[in-house]
Amino acid sequence: MKLNKLFLISALGFGLYQTYRHREQLSKTFRTLKQDASQVQESLDQISDALNRIQSQKQNLTTINQDLSYRLRLYNQESQALLGQIKQQVNQLENHLPTSQ
Repeated sequence: MKLNKLFLISALGFGLYQTYRHREQLSKTFRTLKQDASQVQESLDQISDALNRIQSQKQNLTTINQDLSYRLRLYNQESQALLGQIKQQVNQLENHLPTSQ
């Protein structure tokens, strides 16, 4: 049991010594990771805002699409009616014009 404890204490001491020895490099790495994590969070916030804007614009575009579809149907109905009247008037004019032979 004493040998296991001695080995464990030795390994722990070696690990602490190596940590202390490389403390500056580890500190620099942790600072870099912290900055990277901050930048990732900012990017996620920007992406979330962009997705929210896209979602709200999607609803606006759906409304505009419905409005344009309705107006197109009305335009087609009105144009068909007007084309029918024009055809009738053209036919009447053709019937009243003397035929030349």
